[in-house]
Amino acid sequence: MMCTGSDPQQYRADTGDSGGPLFFTKEDGSFVQLALVSWGPTEMTATSYDVNANVLFYKDWIETHKNAAFSDYVMDWTATETSQTTDFSNLRNYLYKTIRITPQTNGKYVQATIKSGSMSPFDFVMIYDGDNPLTAKMLAQLTGTLSEQTFTSTTTSGLSVVILTGKTERSEGFTIQYLMVDSAGTSTNLLCPTGYTACADKFFCLNNHLWCSGEEKGQCIDGSDEADGCSKQETDGTDDGSDKEKDGGSRQLICNISLIFTVTLISVMFGLRLE
Repeated sequence: MMCTGSDPQQYRADTGDSGGPLFFTKEDGSFVQLALVSWGPTEMTATSYDVNANVLFYKDWIETHKNAAFSDYVMDWTATETSQTTDFSNLRNYLYKTIRITPQTNGKYVQATIKSGSMSPFDFVMIYDGDNPLTAKMLAQLTGTLSEQTFTSTTTSGLSVVILTGKTERSEGFTIQYLMVDSAGTSTNLLCPTGYTACADKFFCLNNHLWCSGEEKGQCIDGSDEADGCSKQETDGTDDGSDKEKDGGSRQLICNISLIFTVTLISVMFGLRLE
């Protein structure tokens, strides 16, 4: 373990920081990751300390296993002229997997078809028009019973498929078929599941129970769900939404954490160093 502390106390770890990285800045401006935040005292004082997991102690183990661990989060597929099919079944909880599908030949496009499947409430399959979900436009956010739907990239960088699951009700999964095609897709509308509405910026779909909820800050990145003049979206009459509202906030939190975690993994692998 590694203990850290500071005075003034605003440079200390706080609630929600557990699992986050502790970095050290070298004289040349580069970053070295020293530890992961574990826990801290109930009351912070000038003489109390935060407790961190020392990643340097585990350096050899991390170097040996990081590539295998990373593959559980990011997969790279190559689309060819021959259709390929993959089944994802009995998905584990707390899964965040990104599948980047790129064309085998430069100048070609990728077409992917969700053949069938079922995702539990608040578990999603998301399709992005490009090879980077952090910047690419989302084409679809799917949950529930999945019917056959086809998506074609509008750029030659391909498509990305993101699988996101929560903590309850493991999803049965789905089947996806993909191949390389000559023509670009034409549809860039965001397809949302029943009970969800696309934010104005089309970045993702938000549970209708969370629209115009009176919160000072909206859950849509552009704040469109709480903008002046926003209208309450029609909700599924089979549920009063009380549980969905709570889980909806948790879902967005999981999305944010997952994105940050993915960026951190990529940074560690391709930019930052363990010393």
